[in-house]
Amino acid sequence: MKLFFRISVVAILFTLVFSQLAPQISANEENDASTTSYEQMKKEGKLDPDTTKEQYSELQTQLQQDKIEEKKEVSSDEFQNDTSTRAKFKLKPGDILVTNASGSSNNGLTGHAAIAKNSKSVVEMPGYGKHIRTIKFSKFRHNHKTGKGKYIKVYRVSSKKGKKAAKWAAKQSKNKKLKYSLGMNILNKHYSYCSKLVWQAYYYGAGKNTVRSKRSQQWVTPYKLAHNIKGAKKVKTYK
Repeated sequence: MKLFFRISVVAILFTLVFSQLAPQISANEENDASTTSYEQMKKEGKLDPDTTKEQYSELQTQLQQDKIEEKKEVSSDEFQNDTSTRAKFKLKPGDILVTNASGSSNNGLTGHAAIAKNSKSVVEMPGYGKHIRTIKFSKFRHNHKTGKGKYIKVYRVSSKKGKKAAKWAAKQSKNKKLKYSLGMNILNKHYSYCSKLVWQAYYYGAGKNTVRSKRSQQWVTPYKLAHNIKGAKKVKTYK
């Protein structure tokens, strides 16, 4: 009986001690994963040379917030009708495309963005190891299949600004030296990523006043892209 009592006491004490240590163990594992992720990204050239660990951490925090907000938006969209589901809908130059569909997350970024060159093609930075390119919109839709909470949303600004942004993006698409790399310097033209390309198309192509923030050091993620372009309004959702 005494032996059973002692074993029970030890078991209870062990449970109490482990419950106190568990959060610390988890926290340490998370910190290690965060450090490894940053170092690995730098080693593989997926972050531009000037990106600091603090800046990368800021990006990760923003992406986590994006995921939470995006899930809420998907849930609310399920109960809303798309007012622009007409079959005759056509892209216009400068239209901003944002998707959460398959193939939209590439090594760090959540979601994907592109800009319409005209009614039939888009310009995009497809991901690490790939060059900036112009592809058919039909191919873009094929690459990012919708359905079951997955979508491609189209945002539009004024025709004049859109055409200027599209023209800049089309010209930039010929620059095969442009590297896909994550960096906080939004004005840097040597490195780019999907949503940064679209932001720069408006900033450099249509004018500085087309963007909400002109800070040189900032992250512009796909899900926050439309908010960062003045006057951008959703005109179509492919579900």
